[in-house]
Amino acid sequence: MKGLFPTLSLAVAHLGQLTEAKSGSWSGTNNYFLQGMSDSAQDAYIQTLSSYNTKVVRLWVNQASKGCQKGSQIVRDIPQLETTIGQYNKVTLDEIDKLLVKLSDKNIKAIISPHDANSLIGDYRKDAYWARWGSGYFYEEQDAFDAYDARLSYILNYKGTYSGKVWKNWPHAIFSFNLQNEPMTPGPSNCKNGDPAGWACGRATFMRNAGLDSHILISTGGLGGDFSHGCTFLPAVTQCKAIDAISVHRYASVPGKWSANLPSWLTQANGKKVYLEEWGVNSQNYDQKSSFVSEVNDMNSVGLPNMYWQLLPPSSGGCSYNPKDDAGDPFGIYTNSEVNLAGPINSATSSGAAQDWTGIRIEFVVHRKLASVHQHIIPFCFRQRFAKKMNQNLTSQSTDNESGGGGRTILSVNFRNELKRLLRDLDGLPAKRTPIYLDAMGLAKDQLIDLHIFVPSNTTIYTVNVRRLGDAAFSAVGNNEMSLRMLLESTDIPKVRFDIRDIFRVLFHRFNVSVTRFHDIQLMELASRKAGQQKKFLSGLANCFDRDISNEDPDKIRWRNPDDARDAGSTKDWAMRRIGS
Repeated sequence: MKGLFPTLSLAVAHLGQLTEAKSGSWSGTNNYFLQGMSDSAQDAYIQTLSSYNTKVVRLWVNQASKGCQKGSQIVRDIPQLETTIGQYNKVTLDEIDKLLVKLSDKNIKAIISPHDANSLIGDYRKDAYWARWGSGYFYEEQDAFDAYDARLSYILNYKGTYSGKVWKNWPHAIFSFNLQNEPMTPGPSNCKNGDPAGWACGRATFMRNAGLDSHILISTGGLGGDFSHGCTFLPAVTQCKAIDAISVHRYASVPGKWSANLPSWLTQANGKKVYLEEWGVNSQNYDQKSSFVSEVNDMNSVGLPNMYWQLLPPSSGGCSYNPKDDAGDPFGIYTNSEVNLAGPINSATSSGAAQDWTGIRIEFVVHRKLASVHQHIIPFCFRQRFAKKMNQNLTSQSTDNESGGGGRTILSVNFRNELKRLLRDLDGLPAKRTPIYLDAMGLAKDQLIDLHIFVPSNTTIYTVNVRRLGDAAFSAVGNNEMSLRMLLESTDIPKVRFDIRDIFRVLFHRFNVSVTRFHDIQLMELASRKAGQQKKFLSGLANCFDRDISNEDPDKIRWRNPDDARDAGSTKDWAMRRIGS
């Protein structure tokens, strides 16, 4: 019994240690004037991006003026955040906060650039920082650092008028904060000299020490501007502990040879995340219709996340604009153009990423899976006497792996090569008669979206994306000629679940998989009731959990009251979902 009970409870306290070892890539776009557009135009644009499966949109904390911008009608004036240093116009952030709510509702995250280095050039974009320090001293003098840190603090601690969220604590909506948009571009000597005053790492360290949620990245924002300037992978950022991601800005010829360049970038990044934050197809030199597709396909082939400059909303309000006529910015592509945007962008999410973006890349996907796993596999808590009803092999095989205290791992199985790894990992199970624990997502609608398989012997939860893999999820064979169908139908492998009925039915009717040798914990509870106890009704999981586990048990407290348990440093609140009886 010693082995069975911890196997079924899976120690809810360890859920916070779960890590997913593989993630998909992602795609996005930049838009520095979106907050100035009308609500209806914003909604239509965001809906279009969502239909492409866009994951990230980059926004700027900047001003906007009524009129036309890149073909869009700007209907509201938005002031600079600081017209006077140290005095902040809250409405500037309010308008972005409204966008964050809209984007997050469509499962799109934002990168926020807290300031635009182009404001230090001295042209029409100049601001209070330029008036005080110009383009060079801003990156050299301590009083400039202090002023900018104060700005960063105001932004990080801003509580949304529309969201009610403090931005630094809102990873569900905010993917990353840039240090700045293209820092050191106006004064390139600082970049060329290696950032001698430590501006980049100093600002990143300040942001992290200000309490920025660990799931929100600190990214460089394109240090030094375009990649050709030679500053992107400056040691000042790649060796800075507080910086999480290197933002590459590269406007290349076609073909851009992205797949050929990525290995070198990853090497230079020194373990930091790498993503292409700005890139574009020059409409004056290349056919965007064919080039966009070929370039993104090349990026997807190696799992390079990318954000286009810019996917433009359809022209509105009589604002005529043709990117081909824009000598300074000929890269824009209208979302209602003939360019196939949806196909390549959507393909990014089904492409394996070169790096692991788990917990960062659109957390709603990962959270959904964790919640589903948590609902059935993790809280298998019931009377220890149930173990007497289980096959002795089930008990003995479970014992060795439950006392180690190591964190469990979640492996996403989205592609055939990952399915082969799962089959390789499970090779030998029939001989060992090792039990596996099953859960599924989508059963309530008679579908099978994800199949979750927990294997105590290697402390791993595999989430098989059945919706994506289809029949291949069960028919594909590994190097040992074993398939998932054969494992599920094997009479040598015990399968354990709380209420086997739905998963059994869907697997059989939709995939012709006949699960054998299963142990239904719900039925075991019924069979274990003593004489005199009613046996007319089955108990729901919540009832079993409430009745059979002490109210003082920390795992039960975390499960029932995730918000209260959150501060205890255990399970994340988004992973905790209680199940009705």
